[in-house]
Amino acid sequence: MMSLFRKKRLRLCLFGDSHLAALKRHWLDIASPDRPVDLTFIAGVRDTLTMIEARAGCLHPRDRVVAGQFNSQLDGADRLDTRQFDGFVLIGLGLRFQTALATALTFAVHGAGEGRRLVSAAAMRAAMRDYLQHAAAVSIAETLRGATDRPIFVLPQAMPSERFAKRAAYRALDGNAIETAYREAFAAIAALLDPFGVEILAQDPETRTENGMTRDIYSAGSVRMIGDLDVPHEARDHTHMNPDYGAVQLRQILDAASAARAIS
Repeated sequence: MMSLFRKKRLRLCLFGDSHLAALKRHWLDIASPDRPVDLTFIAGVRDTLTMIEARAGCLHPRDRVVAGQFNSQLDGADRLDTRQFDGFVLIGLGLRFQTALATALTFAVHGAGEGRRLVSAAAMRAAMRDYLQHAAAVSIAETLRGATDRPIFVLPQAMPSERFAKRAAYRALDGNAIETAYREAFAAIAALLDPFGVEILAQDPETRTENGMTRDIYSAGSVRMIGDLDVPHEARDHTHMNPDYGAVQLRQILDAASAARAIS
């Protein structure tokens, strides 16, 4: 996987929200000058990172919060020069599947559930698109593409952990309904991001259970995106993943970046 990076270090810039913590914690655990990869992390809360604009190949902050992020993560720089990176990665940033699961409790795509109101796959996809179009990732991808033609990779938030499916309200969802909800939400995400020429990386199937949720082993021990990334989430948290999941994400990103470099 790494052989293509030996001649030149691969430089990637990663944007994310609280769901960036899993990968960043893993990276801090394994980072070494000998690795031919440099990762720069830009994190923000909720829609914070949408406050950027593209000018002359650079991203400029539009408020003090983002300016502070750039200053602390870019060695004091007041802008992000996209030409200094080989690619960009968007993680989480509002691309979540909980709404699709909640919708599936009331509406089932025809042929994928019984005992609930039936709707077409197109109707489910339209509902997901209406919700997901407001995700920060969509705005950031559009702004990024206005500044660079380098590859942009997108990793939506992981499916909630299998503990989530055990909640009373969600026990009615079988694996077929869960997978259909995931598929329709993923299709909506793809439709929203397609105009910006990004590559969407689906959750690794090995991290998901038979009913489509994320295995508990990838959620237990998740940390918050604060301080030294050593503050754990509450035990009841089921949406954030741990450094082991971050390791899976890193492999996906490097594989995708390797493939993109090979054909460029």
